[in-house]
Amino acid sequence: MAAAATSRRLIDVGFALAIAATAIAYFSTRDSIPALPAGLCADTDGSQRLPTHARVAAVFATIEGPADVTGWSMGTLESELRQQGFTEARPHVFEREDATVEVIGPLADDEEVVERALNRVLATHDLVYYNGHHFRGGLELHPRDHPIVVLDTCYSTQFYASLASEAELIGNRERAITGSVFGFADLLGTVLERNGRGWRELLAPVNRAAVERASLRDVYREPERYGRVGACAP
Repeated sequence: MAAAATSRRLIDVGFALAIAATAIAYFSTRDSIPALPAGLCADTDGSQRLPTHARVAAVFATIEGPADVTGWSMGTLESELRQQGFTEARPHVFEREDATVEVIGPLADDEEVVERALNRVLATHDLVYYNGHHFRGGLELHPRDHPIVVLDTCYSTQFYASLASEAELIGNRERAITGSVFGFADLLGTVLERNGRGWRELLAPVNRAAVERASLRDVYREPERYGRVGACAP
């Protein structure tokens, strides 16, 4: 069953990449990526904590391309949520005994619009996922109560490392390509198990799946590399 599910995902992602390979990736070049601030590292460990009933928001901003990439990503996440036992209580709001997940979007590809939407959910939710452009680090984000924040965008580790003091920040230090939403779906499933595993263990299968997806691509062959941004070990 697991092998069949993996094959299905790879076929689906391969199809999406065939029609929209540039997806999130076109926005950056490597020579414009800032270095991490001194004292912060891209792949630190630590425990994750969620309340008995977690509030989760998945925010999607429009990615321009030859197909409806954003709609595909949102639909893919909602399908994954159903497979994890969530039911759609109302449009784009999914309920399970241990969590409520709101799927928000597609937002305009506009810095102010995205910033407003993210700050709204960062003030109320326990886990926030963002899929869209990085706006060169220009989003002014203000998490409340140290939520888990997963920024699934190009080079979010480098552009938004300063958020690590205010949130459990999961960033990506490479390009983000259509299909990366599968990684969040898997991460959400394991985080909601609340079994005390550290971030490196939780993210290891997400990064392995990114390598599998990258092997399907003719362009952007470097996989996403996710990690918890935090203070470097002494």
